[in-house]
Amino acid sequence: MRTGLAFGAATLSVCTLAGCWDGDAPTAPLDSLDPAASQVVRCRADITVGTLACGSPTTAAPSGLQLAITLGGQGMYVRLASANVSYDGSAVFQADVTIQSLIAQPLGTPDGSTLTGIKVFFHSGPVVTSGTGTVTVGNADGTGTFTAANQPYFEYSTILESGEISTAKTWQWSVPNTVEGFEFSVLVNAEIPHEQGVLLWRKELGSRLWDVWGSSSTDVFAVSDDGWILHSSDGTNWSSQASGTANPLYAVWGSSSTDVFAVGVGGRILHSDDGTSWSSQASGTTSSLSGVWGSSSTDVFAVGSGGRILHSGGSGWSEQTSGTRSFLQDVWGSSATDVFAVGTSFGSDATVVHYDGTSWTAQVWGSGVPSFYAVWGTSSTDVFAVGAAPGVGGVIAHYDGGPNWTAQVYGGGAPTFYAVWGSSS
Repeated sequence: MRTGLAFGAATLSVCTLAGCWDGDAPTAPLDSLDPAASQVVRCRADITVGTLACGSPTTAAPSGLQLAITLGGQGMYVRLASANVSYDGSAVFQADVTIQSLIAQPLGTPDGSTLTGIKVFFHSGPVVTSGTGTVTVGNADGTGTFTAANQPYFEYSTILESGEISTAKTWQWSVPNTVEGFEFSVLVNAEIPHEQGVLLWRKELGSRLWDVWGSSSTDVFAVSDDGWILHSSDGTNWSSQASGTANPLYAVWGSSSTDVFAVGVGGRILHSDDGTSWSSQASGTTSSLSGVWGSSSTDVFAVGSGGRILHSGGSGWSEQTSGTRSFLQDVWGSSATDVFAVGTSFGSDATVVHYDGTSWTAQVWGSGVPSFYAVWGTSSTDVFAVGAAPGVGGVIAHYDGGPNWTAQVYGGGAPTFYAVWGSSS
């Protein structure tokens, strides 16, 4: 994500493409900070599964709160991590969060001994991405003006030496049970001792990549957590393409090198008709979209939160009735009349639905309701879905044409599977 940033300190200069700032911790918004020159970590909470995943410049976080903020080109980092992510089913979503200093200097002090602490503040959100209702930070230590007014923050009253990890602090959000998912982004404000330790904030090509698709080995697209679209025309080197958004794009698919779709947060659908430039298409929804697939350029499906399924026949998008409220994560089919959508569970709702060219119906998978994150197959009678199930861990399911899906044994040990693909059956 490319947006404003503050890492203020009495003895710290922050340089952006727009200039430098010196002085005490900010008391007014830092409007001069260049949105293209900073690092903001965007986090996504899935209430139905009980996970909190955050994009980062260097590490992927499929579950739990794991995020990293790059402190300039000198290779200096701060890392936040969590445990005990939970939701009480009606009002409170929470996680126990620690902060680790990976910079060479002590963090949270102007001189190495005077304690000023570390503040992790909410740059944006929380914003509901699926379901209905309002989410707020429930137990912030206070509010302040960092990059905007009245930003809630959590304060760690500690000095962290290089590599040191703080004690955990419980972060809570007030979340009604009508909310299925929400997002927010955070930044860090702290002091360091040495003024010569100037930090250059810059955009790194390294945020989490969510999906990849190619028409051939020399025409491959990837989409990322901060709206970047990357393209390789030789199978080795990558270049970025302007997407028009700084928000996450979760899936990409095309019928050819000149007919490519990307979908993401807020119902965003992007289309490229030349493999280079991208334009937005009206989706008719603000729900997050996590999967896209089609049998042709005039038969394309996009799926997402709240059981949302959209279809394009080539002249616009319309919603189809899925019969489930589950967060649909992926979609794949063997033809226009044989399409599967899979997702993460919402109560007892189905997490696998099938389209026969006319309507969507739920399919059965053994006992319990697993959460699936990906689906792929070679034919209508050879389809694989992967994910996780409560009390089981990672799940690999197979469909041979019906009537039910069956689990496949893989030896255990994996908490969750997030992708599946093969060259043949």
